[in-house]
Amino acid sequence: MAIIIEEEKNRVGIVGFIGWLVVIAVIAAALYYVFFKQPELIEVDVPENVRNAEELSQKITLNPDAVVQSPAFQALKRYVTPSAPATLGRQNPFLGF
Repeated sequence: MAIIIEEEKNRVGIVGFIGWLVVIAVIAAALYYVFFKQPELIEVDVPENVRNAEELSQKITLNPDAVVQSPAFQALKRYVTPSAPATLGRQNPFLGF
């Protein structure tokens, strides 16, 4: 009694072919939009008050000494005390324990 073993034939057919075409088309479209498509630029109009603020910022001069020596700054109270400096970590962090 002989046993006949047939090889399975991989028939992709038209459905598989169309599937591969869809996959290739999606990849091609993605590559086009990522690398070649120029995005539309949005024009932004600068508001009038921003232009006025830019003109004013060029006229203002800031003197830090005048701010620190002013009576209003001197009247401020410090409610939080600065912490004392402490040594953190080891002198050589690469040494073993």
